[in-house]
Amino acid sequence: VPTDERGWPQADGKLVVFDLRPAFAWAPPIDDPEKKIPAHLSDGPWKLSFVGKANVTPADTSFTGKIANIYFNNETNVTTADITLPTGEALMVLQFSNTQRTPDSRKGSGVTNISIIAPYCNANNVTLFTDHFIRALAPFDHMRFMGITGTNYQAGYYNDKGHHIIEWNQRPLPNDMTQISWPDFRPGKHGWSWEYVILLANEVDKDIWINIPVSASGCLPYPDPNCDRNQTTYIY
Repeated sequence: VPTDERGWPQADGKLVVFDLRPAFAWAPPIDDPEKKIPAHLSDGPWKLSFVGKANVTPADTSFTGKIANIYFNNETNVTTADITLPTGEALMVLQFSNTQRTPDSRKGSGVTNISIIAPYCNANNVTLFTDHFIRALAPFDHMRFMGITGTNYQAGYYNDKGHHIIEWNQRPLPNDMTQISWPDFRPGKHGWSWEYVILLANEVDKDIWINIPVSASGCLPYPDPNCDRNQTTYIY
């Protein structure tokens, strides 16, 4: 579907929230002898909210969760709802139809700021990083961000034929619709924004190891042929 400058849809569409099913989930019964489907997914309602108005329904026959308590606040232009999953289900796919961004928007204009808070998080005290994630980092004295910022898959790597120089203004932004890689949306959109890297480092008080993509612009003989070799480049 068409999107705005931050990736939010400008039309009706479908959202895959997560798919944590083991292999062969498409050919039931699911073979899950090690019980890899997290039980806490069905511990309570997932709190959905978004700016705008829409009908929200399951978008896949494999998703049998229930969507209830849908409420639209005319004053704030915000819709809220509760989503529950049956025990053993590890898929959530939502269909947004009859969307309307603002009261003056046309039908089918999309929604923005979709937020889905898990039942094991405090919906009244939302933090950027869950307690589970913070605890998982406790044993380490520093963190490397090569994978989570998608460094190895930046444009210009592995004989990529497309964009070769990524500018700072093409980087991922904290208010983008998603923090996963989406280079078709913006050439430099790979993984987390640097703002989130800094926020996490400050929250856990750990040193960070960052990796700069080979295709980033700057004063280097490669990949920028227009580089002034007498200029000093600083990486902060």
